[in-house]
Amino acid sequence: MTFHVSLVSVVFAILLSGGKCDQKPTGREPLKCEICKYMVRELEFELNKTSKSKEVFHTGQFSDKPKKKIKYNLSEVRLIEALDQSCENLLQYSVHAEREGSLRYEKGRSQTMSTLHGLVDKGVKVDLGIPYQLWDEPHTEVTNMKRYCHQMMETWEDDIQEWYYNLQGIVPLNKYLCADRILNEDESSCLDETFQGEDNDSGGSKGLKKMKSPEIGGGSVTDGGDMSSSEPTKGDPGKQAEKFNTEL
Repeated sequence: MTFHVSLVSVVFAILLSGGKCDQKPTGREPLKCEICKYMVRELEFELNKTSKSKEVFHTGQFSDKPKKKIKYNLSEVRLIEALDQSCENLLQYSVHAEREGSLRYEKGRSQTMSTLHGLVDKGVKVDLGIPYQLWDEPHTEVTNMKRYCHQMMETWEDDIQEWYYNLQGIVPLNKYLCADRILNEDESSCLDETFQGEDNDSGGSKGLKKMKSPEIGGGSVTDGGDMSSSEPTKGDPGKQAEKFNTEL
């Protein structure tokens, strides 16, 4: 037997269970802290995939210059490959509207969408106003975060390179780049938010753990903002951050 359920009925049931429907646009834009946090997470993920490589490049084979050996895990090629993929990885994230803070963004289906897929698997007809095949397409917030990620990465490319060649393994990238350069102190609390527990509480706040951080300030990215419209101020993290804040 096939049941037909309207979107209103499904959403009402989900809300009663503590979830929130996140399929429709909410007007929420990723905060600058969230963009930096997940850009760094994915960059480190890509770099970690090749951190133990023993591959060696040989240069100068087709010139009179002395030949050199360059380890792949310290090469520019490895960094470029990681940079190219990091922001693209953000499209694997979903909006988990039942969570608070930066934990709103995570890979995998949200509680709401898992519930809706479960209903469909049981033969319930659910109408979200879009084809079923598009249910798991990236949310607008996620595609915006990917776009802002590319802009942020371009703006701070020199600092990322400085960390990669000289401070990798010494200073955590989220501290070096996000906390110390891109973000003001009152914008950086999301860096300390970690997920604890399950998404099953009625208040929607379980799983959010904040450590030693102030309240998240402003710094939300407005749609249409261009973070890479002009050259950043080189060599001065303070001035560079000031310019970045202005563009946001």
